[in-house]
This record gives sequence, structure tokens and C-alpha cells, in this order.
Amino acid sequence: MKKIIVIILALCLVSTFKLLSQESLLKFGVYKPTYIPRHNNEAMERMFEARYQHALREAEIRRQNDEVQYQHSLRDAEMRRQKAIVKMKQTISFYNAATNYPKTITNGWHRVTSMNNYDFCDDNIVYVTSNKISMFYLGKDSREVIFSSTISNAKAHIRLKHQGEISDILDIYFIENILDPSSKATPPH
Repeated sequence: MKKIIVIILALCLVSTFKLLSQESLLKFGVYKPTYIPRHNNEAMERMFEARYQHALREAEIRRQNDEVQYQHSLRDAEMRRQKAIVKMKQTISFYNAATNYPKTITNGWHRVTSMNNYDFCDDNIVYVTSNKISMFYLGKDSREVIFSSTISNAKAHIRLKHQGEISDILDIYFIENILDPSSKATPPH
């Protein structure tokens, strides 16, 4: 019976406590506000202005960091383009200086230099079937060959498809086969 009375008293006390206003809770020291009193508007305005200025500084720092990253990516892209142009010139110069070209390229894997003649030049691995390129690897990634000319004088033209996008026509140079017609590459896998 005593337990029931204690529970009823506790429930009454809790419901009474809930009915007390913030002002009465202030009197008992239970509620302590964390706001700046209304009569001190100047302090509140200074606090909001300081927070606003801090947010502006952070936004400006983020914008500057983004701009620096953008400039770095532009510079890196331009450096890659310049390196590709130099490699294109070297490849074409070597190819044009050759006096003998293999009549055909044997079936199998071959290391080639591919270029689009304006911003891409890279060493790749291709698979040749019946004197045409049937497979093309960019690093370890395969690209679908949708067009290949017949290889003539250790040079061919191809068009690739990857993830639904069709490439520009690429010039393919079999430089290693000019130096050694029996040259082959290891498969890319």
C-alpha cells in the first residue's frame, strides 16, 4: 500500500513540475537560460556580426582553395597535352625517318604508339588479326575497336568505343615492328 501511495505522490509531483512555467523554474534555479538578455542588443549584434564575418572568411578560404585546385588541374592538363605533343612529334619523326617497313604485322599482341594528332599520344597494346587491329588496351582497360584500317607500312587508323562514347580516329604506329618485324608484346592481362 505504501508503494502505491509513493507512486501516486511521485506522479502528482511530476505533473505539477511540468505545469510550472520557465519563470517559476528560474526562481528554483532549475532553468538557466543561455541567451543574451534583450536589453543588451549591442552585445547580441556584435556576436551575430562576428559569426557572420567568420562564416564569410571560411567561405572565402574555400573559394580560394577551389580556385587553386582548378588552376592546378588546368596546369596539369596543359602539361599532359604538351608532353603528348612532344611524343607525337618524336614518333612521327622516327616513323618518317624509317627506310623499311614490314609488309604485314603478324597476328598477336603488339606494343604501339597511338595518337589523335592534337592532345593524346600514348603507348598501348593491341591484338592484330589478319593485318587489322581487333583489340585495343589502354593500360589494363580494354576498348572496343569499331573500325580498323588495314595495317600498311606499320601504320593503321582505328576508332574505339568505350562506355557508349566513340573516340576520334586514332593513328596507330607499330614502331617496335619497324625496328624488329618479329617483335611481339606480352598480353595485357
